[in-house]
Amino acid sequence: MADSQVVCGILDEMTSSMTSVRESMQSLKQKLTTANEMDMKDGISLLSLKHHLLLSYLQSLVLLSARRATGDSLTERTPTSSPFSTVDREARGSGAGDLVDSMIEGRVVLEKIKVLESRMRYQIEKLVRVAEEVPSGKDVVEDPLAFRPNPQNLVDDEQHSDEDQDARSDVEDPDGIYRPPKLAPMPYTRKPQPTS
Repeated sequence: MADSQVVCGILDEMTSSMTSVRESMQSLKQKLTTANEMDMKDGISLLSLKHHLLLSYLQSLVLLSARRATGDSLTERTPTSSPFSTVDREARGSGAGDLVDSMIEGRVVLEKIKVLESRMRYQIEKLVRVAEEVPSGKDVVEDPLAFRPNPQNLVDDEQHSDEDQDARSDVEDPDGIYRPPKLAPMPYTRKPQPTS
């Protein structure tokens, strides 16, 4: 009797969660169709691939959990007709083992994406900064020079500490011409190596 009450409670919680997810998905779908907020043509395709893989992984995980709840075995697999690297590869079958295989493939691709994402970290951070600064973002993305290094960032401000001013006054003459400090030459003496 207590087990049936626990199961009923879990089912009620799942039903309420499903309705809230359905409502949020419908609002996202409306945003997608009415306002073109979800336009990602100027985005980084690697990040889009990552999001699609995560969604596919979650979908496979939910389907696998449903299959396991109904008592299906993980040994039901359809043999693959082509290797993973084939571009026009057909989708896997619908067996529980096929879901596990697709989850493994997705996990491997996600691990490979991490390496590429770390290499693109600078570009991603630059795009995020640009998106936060400019509300529209369209004019900056179309400008190819927007992502080049900015030499103005290397120029030091005029706010120097007193120590910097003293150090500069030693090096600069009153006429404004830079003259490097004179260093005393040091002879290079090589130590004789012991012979064995």
